[in-house]
Amino acid sequence: PQAAAQAELAPLWTRGSTRRRAVVPLLLLLLGLLLVVSSRLFLAACLTFVQVAPPSRGAGAVLPLPFLTGTVAALAGAGLLALLVWRRLQGRRVKVLGIVGCSAAGKSTICKSLQKKLDNCLMVCTDDRYLPLDSCPRFDLSGIRWPGVSVPEAFKKRGDADLNHPDSVHWAQVQNDLHDAIRTARFRGDRVVILEGLMVCADHAGARSLASMCDAFLLLAPGDSSPAAQEVLWRRKYLRSHLGNKSYKDRGVTEQEYHAYWAWYVWPRWLEHGVMDRRPKRSEVVNCLAEPESVAEACYAAAASLLKL
Repeated sequence: PQAAAQAELAPLWTRGSTRRRAVVPLLLLLLGLLLVVSSRLFLAACLTFVQVAPPSRGAGAVLPLPFLTGTVAALAGAGLLALLVWRRLQGRRVKVLGIVGCSAAGKSTICKSLQKKLDNCLMVCTDDRYLPLDSCPRFDLSGIRWPGVSVPEAFKKRGDADLNHPDSVHWAQVQNDLHDAIRTARFRGDRVVILEGLMVCADHAGARSLASMCDAFLLLAPGDSSPAAQEVLWRRKYLRSHLGNKSYKDRGVTEQEYHAYWAWYVWPRWLEHGVMDRRPKRSEVVNCLAEPESVAEACYAAAASLLKL
């Protein structure tokens, strides 16, 4: 299934906004040329009306000054009009905001807050497009240094599917979802679509293709990523339910067991497949460990600045 998903990506790369961005400048260029030709014809008619002979095409012919001035003015006007139209189209284009952060950084909470501030805009989440568990990469549960002798029972039931690896995501389907959301947003008159995901900025072909559709990113980072900062994150993850599952606490996992799981699996996977040294150009880092209200306000201010809302 993963190979099939990757094969589907090739035709998707040429769809949607990328194709439109290539066609629109061409149309504007043709419009500008049409204006130039029209202006020259109009000017020639005016010259004829005032009984100024049209310029000769002989070897030593010199174009009248009004004709040259009119041509330059027509070219400048056409270029200015094309620029104004292009900027207007850019302003109306639906923009995609990527929300990326490590596990328990509060991505879903921030997205819901931004949706309210952005007129209930649409959101696409990569968590909705995991491959079937038997098609995901595996990781070694026994390689984690558990506080007990063996792998805790709750983690045996969870299984060894590596959902923190980019090969576990059906990237082609996420791209389909994003294209559909952009089309719907354009019909509704929305300005923004939100894309939320753990590994959108991963060094992976599918993730790179998806990230190329984003206009800007908000990167939720746990302060200095120190052990104390990480503790806030793993305790959040330990106590909350996720993807339709009970919290690890409710599944009988102890704090020591989950801390080992975080330290030996969850956090190393983020260091490997998160943003880290691959920070996108148009992005803003927001400390996800601040007070929830201040995080939400900082995210909205950063989004408005990056997307020029």
